[in-house]
Amino acid sequence: MEMVLTEGLMVTILGFSTVFLVLIFISIILAVFGKIANNASKTAKTNERPVKAVSAAPAEKEESAEDISELIAVITAAIAASEKEKGNEDIGPDKLVVRSLRKINSWNKETIFEQQHSSLL
Repeated sequence: MEMVLTEGLMVTILGFSTVFLVLIFISIILAVFGKIANNASKTAKTNERPVKAVSAAPAEKEESAEDISELIAVITAAIAASEKEKGNEDIGPDKLVVRSLRKINSWNKETIFEQQHSSLL
């Protein structure tokens, strides 16, 4: 019985020591890689030339207006397609007008869904 207990204790100690040695080895490797990365970034920063800052704000505004008009066109086409599926052949994309477009968060989506479908109940 004592022999089984001592062998079990030795296997446990060997397992713990192996795990801790591997963890120490991994931490040393990570520390070395961190130092290498820091040295590489420092040398890259010293080799770079200063670049003048260019304002891109007007271009972003133009793109956002363009994106909104594309979004309105897609929504109008989707509404026209759904109306044609329902059998309303009179309604086409040329007869639909999107008057306003606003973004809503996920809490408002559920409320709007309930309000739109409450008349059906």
